[in-house]
Amino acid sequence: DHIFDAFQNIRVSVKIEKVKISFFTNVTLQGVYVQDLKKDTLLYGGNLDVSVVDFSLNKNFLNLNTITLKDVTAKVITYKNEKVFNFQFIIDYFSSKDTSATPPSTFKLDYGDIVLDNVKLCYRDFNDTIKYTGMNYADIVVNNLNGRISDLKMNGDSIDVALEDFQLHEKCNLNIKKLNTLIHVSPKVIRADSLWLQTYRTYLHGSMAFK
Repeated sequence: DHIFDAFQNIRVSVKIEKVKISFFTNVTLQGVYVQDLKKDTLLYGGNLDVSVVDFSLNKNFLNLNTITLKDVTAKVITYKNEKVFNFQFIIDYFSSKDTSATPPSTFKLDYGDIVLDNVKLCYRDFNDTIKYTGMNYADIVVNNLNGRISDLKMNGDSIDVALEDFQLHEKCNLNIKKLNTLIHVSPKVIRADSLWLQTYRTYLHGSMAFK
């Protein structure tokens, strides 16, 4: 109920077709639909499976072990004249101490790794007006995305995360057989450190940065 209260307070639409609970250690949400603040789709379809480590309604906390997204489509957008991603409002709600706008949540949410199983990811930065030759890094559509996300850290408009055993197909016909890296994403730069990248024709080790 606390999670649903959060979205009600933020005033975005959330719909779930079916919920399965296994002895309070595992929760599966089927047919999930979540909007962002612009009323565009943030997340929809498939299954969202959550492994629960510990929780307390009296103490207002939920500790999650692994979150698995299967057959899900996610849309990550930076809107025109904005610097943050379209899911930043969720992070702000659970961490903000600014009560002048939406009241912060007293509910503490901790999470571990995120496993991706046949996920579609759409990324769009409407502030980037550069005309690219080849892959457009401001307009990315990834299909058949599989892998594990760990050590996720969010600090303001920056994200640091480890990607493990990623496989994907991007719309510009980029096929990645294996990707392991430490990613830093901010409005100024996307940087990949400790990079191991294997496509069907090439291997790449080291680091990369896109500014």
